[in-house]
Amino acid sequence: MLSIIKHSFIIGFILISLVAGCKKKTPVIPIDADLVKYFSYNLGTWWVYRDSVTGERDSFVIIQKIFGTESGNDEDLNEEIEDYYVYNNGYLDPNRSYGILNLQKNYISYIFIDSGSGALYMNYSMLFEYPFKSVGYTSSLDSYNEQYSVINFLPTYNLGGNTYDSVFVINQTDQSNSYNDIFYISKNAGIIKIRYNHSNLIVLELQSYHIVH
Repeated sequence: MLSIIKHSFIIGFILISLVAGCKKKTPVIPIDADLVKYFSYNLGTWWVYRDSVTGERDSFVIIQKIFGTESGNDEDLNEEIEDYYVYNNGYLDPNRSYGILNLQKNYISYIFIDSGSGALYMNYSMLFEYPFKSVGYTSSLDSYNEQYSVINFLPTYNLGGNTYDSVFVINQTDQSNSYNDIFYISKNAGIIKIRYNHSNLIVLELQSYHIVH
């Protein structure tokens, strides 16, 4: 009798192990390799901008980098993500000097965070996709009723005494056109110019930068 119980226990243990081993694993969609190659940053990365309207300067610094996964639109899939916590001097808004740069699948998003409450201030839920889309492309409205368009491609662009190659010009707006922001983006330097057109016009132009991949 003891032998039967012993054998039953062993068989039961094996069956449980087999079931556990057969548990469905959720596939993970990796971040696009080219997106990582050009837009994945490490600590020590910084950009310094100058407002061509007022002459004021602001800097953006990578202060933390986090890897992880999150559920995608399909519940049977997870998506690999990289989040970069960015600190700036608060020139755009003294109360909103933190942001999160997010890499996911083949796109980048950027979120401005209210420094006091931690609440979302401005969400470019898809700043752009990489490889860049062709000029004339407009994305679908997202859950925030925002979209971006590729409005120009510049083989070379001179700015602040520096020459940047292969610059794409991205327009960000929402369904009601309550804002209309323009970003000049180089894969080798990141965002080189921001035309931030909300209650007042701010034009940040890249003066110097240091990128650590």
